[in-house]
Amino acid sequence: MNRIALLCLTLCTVVAVNAQTQQGLVKTKGRLDNNGKVVKGKPLADATVAVKNGNSVKSGQNGTFVLTVPGSNYYLKEVKKQGYVLTDLDVLSRKYELSKNRLMLVMETPVGGSRLFPPRL
Repeated sequence: MNRIALLCLTLCTVVAVNAQTQQGLVKTKGRLDNNGKVVKGKPLADATVAVKNGNSVKSGQNGTFVLTVPGSNYYLKEVKKQGYVLTDLDVLSRKYELSKNRLMLVMETPVGGSRLFPPRL
């Protein structure tokens, strides 16, 4: 019985060392109002964030998410939310390093249609 418990403890330790978490936020981009004041972007709930060779999660009501990443480096596979596109599509080809800083993902509604959201006729 003690050997089984020791084996389980060892396996849990190995899994915990290999799997790490990255916190992040999905939000809209900020803008300037008519008076030149900064209007901050708003958090986006229910956006899907996926890691290549890893898991995918949905952002919470406050736009935050926690990804489980397979190592100290990772790539994003997709960031999706109905009616929004990524402001910077390069985030999907960029190599990220695990960080204590939040990963900030910015999305916007397409103006005049885009490749992902063609204009309605």
